[in-house]
Amino acid sequence: MKKRVNTDLIVTLTLTNSDGSAKDTSDWSNVSVVAVRQNTTIKTNQDFTMKGNVITFQWDKIENKSVGMYDVMIVYELPRSSYEEGIDHEIIDIKGAFQIVNSSTEEQGVGEAIVVAVESGKDGLSAYEVWKKQYGTSESTIDDYIAYLQSPCKISATEYSKGILTIKIG
Repeated sequence: MKKRVNTDLIVTLTLTNSDGSAKDTSDWSNVSVVAVRQNTTIKTNQDFTMKGNVITFQWDKIENKSVGMYDVMIVYELPRSSYEEGIDHEIIDIKGAFQIVNSSTEEQGVGEAIVVAVESGKDGLSAYEVWKKQYGTSESTIDDYIAYLQSPCKISATEYSKGILTIKIG
């Protein structure tokens, strides 16, 4: 979805399971929606509505001031009696959810809903939990995880062959 800078954009996210069925969100709590400008640390919490598995927010013309690609993060909690805190912190990352462009001639897909297939992480763990086990500590927070995701990546190698550029990250 591409929308011109300095205009309002309504973003509708429909959350589904990998089989296409509606994602059950009935036990979600403390839900927040965050728009993040790619390759920066600029993030804004969004006011949103949520009806079942559909989340809608308005990227207002007042905040729509910078051209670029934007990701959306949906952060929420689930009750988990087997967890120390009794809750499971979850994050759904939607990379490239929308792009802000310079002119109306570049706009496309405006008004279309974005369908997001949500799957459980490795061994049923959320991406946050996998990161916490591999890279974080027992005291690591959701904010630590978000900062990790926004940190610059390191290019370890590049290769150009037969018109294809391969970039290895890590």
